[in-house]
Amino acid sequence: MARTVDEAARERRRSAFLDAAQRLIESKGYAQMSVQDVLDEAGASRGAFYHYFDAKHDLLAAVVDRFSAGVAALLEPIAADPELSAVEQLRRVYAELSARSGGGREQLVATLRVWYSDGNALVRQGFRAAIVERLAGVLEQVVARGVREGRFAVSDPARAGRVVATLLQDLNDALADALFVPRGRPADRHDVERIVDTHVWAVERILGVPDGSTALIDAQTLMAWLPTCSAAPEPRGEPQMPATVTFDTTVTATGNNTGIVVPDEAIEQLGAGRRPAVVVNVNGYEYRNTVGVMRGRHMISISAAVRRATGLRGGDPIHVTLTVAEAPREVVVPDDLAAALAAEPEAQAFFARLSNSLQRYHVDNVNGAKAPETRQRRIDKAIALFREGKRR
Repeated sequence: MARTVDEAARERRRSAFLDAAQRLIESKGYAQMSVQDVLDEAGASRGAFYHYFDAKHDLLAAVVDRFSAGVAALLEPIAADPELSAVEQLRRVYAELSARSGGGREQLVATLRVWYSDGNALVRQGFRAAIVERLAGVLEQVVARGVREGRFAVSDPARAGRVVATLLQDLNDALADALFVPRGRPADRHDVERIVDTHVWAVERILGVPDGSTALIDAQTLMAWLPTCSAAPEPRGEPQMPATVTFDTTVTATGNNTGIVVPDEAIEQLGAGRRPAVVVNVNGYEYRNTVGVMRGRHMISISAAVRRATGLRGGDPIHVTLTVAEAPREVVVPDDLAAALAAEPEAQAFFARLSNSLQRYHVDNVNGAKAPETRQRRIDKAIALFREGKRR
């Protein structure tokens, strides 16, 4: 009688080896990891290991393949979402690509320092190639959508998608190298800004869009990693007030887009980098925004909502005060999402523990829905994720 193979059980045993290997790679590095370490971690015999894998490098290939498939599973629904513009899809793809899971900040930094050590060079090379391959297919869809929307000026979405995939992975690696790899001189704000500006500029050139129009990274969130990595001494004495600058100008208008041109000397006076998050006061009306760079000029947008509230139009004279926004932007939870959270205490408690940026991610996702039924689906999906203890 032929023996029946329990495929589910077989896959569970194989996954146990992959889980053990991934934990060891993150904690001690692939070069230092032995097959015996994997056996001890998984609580399995050598015979069981060689039933699934011929050698240590075959185990690594399987870990890489599983990880890249998981990344693709997270990214493909973003590229297929008809409610998102191509630019928003690009932002969310990068946010998902750069998201890190795990425990607290100290544990995360320790894990990343092992990951970016020499002992994991071979692993990173394999992961990088696999992720870029999967990411290129996702970004081809995003770029093609941007071309159809008239947002991206690209003749070959497939080639552009592959180049952007490579640039986004380069950006992740460069930031991690600057922030988490110990060096003689700790990374500072200018190092991080240079890395971000260089890669974002390259992505925007490939897509044929204006400078600053993709806004891939929240600079304030990224800068929050610097104290952990650089261990700078805390200033003594009275706390310093956020930097402020004031100037008079006129509203700039190009088509339906309006904004404020910020003088270069004002950016220097703020001392918070080229793209700081700021509190904007225009003729007494206050809102928050982030300085962008468009056609070589520092710009702050004036949204339709601000125009309605202030009555401002292109050419109007304005008195502007900018203040560096040091605190994270307050997340305003819409009433329907708040009601759904209130009905699920465990989900509400989980949402309250999320970081400011993750809370804003879910709120923006709900607010970005155009149709009521889409909005409700997104609320239901968010509640289900929180109920299961998943961030997104």
